[in-house]
Amino acid sequence: MLTTLGAVKLTPQASTTQRSPLRATILGPKDRAPHDIVLSRALIVPPTVSYARLGGIAYVKITSFNSSTTTSLERVLEQASHEMGKGLRGVVIDLRDNPGGLLDQAVTVSELFLKRGRILSTSGRHPDSNQTFDADGHDLLNGLPVAILVNHGTASAAEVVAAALQDQGRAVVVGTASYGKGTVQTVHELPNSGELIITWSRIHAPSGYVLNNVGVIPNVCTSKVALEGREAVAQVIDTVRSGRLDTSAARYLLHANGRPDTLETRRLRASCPARSGEGEVDVAVAQKLIEDRSLFLRALQPPGPEVAKRE
Repeated sequence: MLTTLGAVKLTPQASTTQRSPLRATILGPKDRAPHDIVLSRALIVPPTVSYARLGGIAYVKITSFNSSTTTSLERVLEQASHEMGKGLRGVVIDLRDNPGGLLDQAVTVSELFLKRGRILSTSGRHPDSNQTFDADGHDLLNGLPVAILVNHGTASAAEVVAAALQDQGRAVVVGTASYGKGTVQTVHELPNSGELIITWSRIHAPSGYVLNNVGVIPNVCTSKVALEGREAVAQVIDTVRSGRLDTSAARYLLHANGRPDTLETRRLRASCPARSGEGEVDVAVAQKLIEDRSLFLRALQPPGPEVAKRE
């Protein structure tokens, strides 16, 4: 039985190209001669999108944003539409514990649900860092309800998608305050082949507020529920039905003030404390909202000054 990796010998051309073969010599027991194997180099892009059916709802989990995320998401949405046809009630997009990734993928993922409108903007000290990104896509779901799940581990590109669809009134965000990583880095190669990473700009949600240190405040908060299981779901849904959404005032102030100071940021995030983990309450609440169109629209409505004052 071959047990020990003894040495790796490269063919003369193996170190010059990414996809060239790699020859490895494996040393086994003393009574066996060394064994050579040839490995083929390849660029491996791990899958980031998975899909499951929850009755008439498509549950889509996105774990990060790499170069294939938008293509993979488009594929599973088309699969769900084909499988369920007119029975498709809506989509739950789970971005919990998604650390982010490529910003351009956040833009193109958002475009799968938005026909037009602002996705994000960036601002920094250098004029070239000031950019805007607007949707020029097509809504693959033709207006079907979308619920997005977020938690403390939702960051960066994942927050861009959640904020874009929330601000455009396209999706209800369920869960807890997200991480709050809203900066863009640029990478410069150094003479010694090293890299220097510089924070280049801040990310603004469509309504103008800065994502960094603030994060996305959900439409429907689940972190303050002390109960568990069905009772917890019922309590959250009752809050939505009665119009007593805990984060109404927070989201209004967030959008109105743009870049809150430190104390205000703490107060905003305290309205829906960040939590880790992927409890089933978030998924169950999202299902209830999608299945009841009136509840979905109630949760979707942006708060106004009178709501903020009441809260």
